Amino acid sequence: MGDWPRREHFPRAIRAAILRRDRVCRICGGRPATIADHRTPVAEGGAHTLANGQGVCEPCHDAKTAGEIRRGYKRWSLERRPRLRRNPEAHPGRLEL
Repeated sequence: MGDWPRREHFPRAIRAAILRRDRVCRICGGRPATIADHRTPVAEGGAHTLANGQGVCEPCHDAKTAGEIRRGYKRWSLERRPRLRRNPEAHPGRLEL
């Protein structure tokens, strides 16, 4: 899958600041935050900033990532889907009766 962007991570200092700020998961609020996650994914225009970061637990990160992957597949397939011609010409081998 060479068309997929490579995975990007926060710089270490920003990751550490996110996890210091967010001690518990910002999604469920019940488990300790162990992963620095992009609120808006880099593939969707998000940046590697403290404002775009959130601390999340692994189960919430896995669920969020699954949704991002589904959106990515949809976006990928729409970008590569052949365009339909608005006024298609008759096929030259077809006989019109």
